[in-house]
Amino acid sequence: MGLPEMPGDTPDVVWDILEYVLRHPDAVDNLHGIVRWRLLDQIIWRELKNATKAVDWLLKEGFLVETTSAATGSLFKLNHQKAADARALLTRHKGNRSS
Repeated sequence: MGLPEMPGDTPDVVWDILEYVLRHPDAVDNLHGIVRWRLLDQIIWRELKNATKAVDWLLKEGFLVETTSAATGSLFKLNHQKAADARALLTRHKGNRSS
């Protein structure tokens, strides 16, 4: 049996639900629970992956600095020496989005 064709109007949330139940195959919930807890968990999981990539890039480019301690693990803050460059980059990005 082949994979089903998805209609063009299939909402993106289909993929979030499918990915969640594949990561948690024993999860059972009603529609309200899926929306409230399962999708929230899935969004957080996806955004954690995105944030990890973003923080890695910001560290590599020097916009963030990392400090660590046994109590807190890694902490990130603005590299004040790159603040002007960070503002310029953000302004350029916002300008490109509005074009």
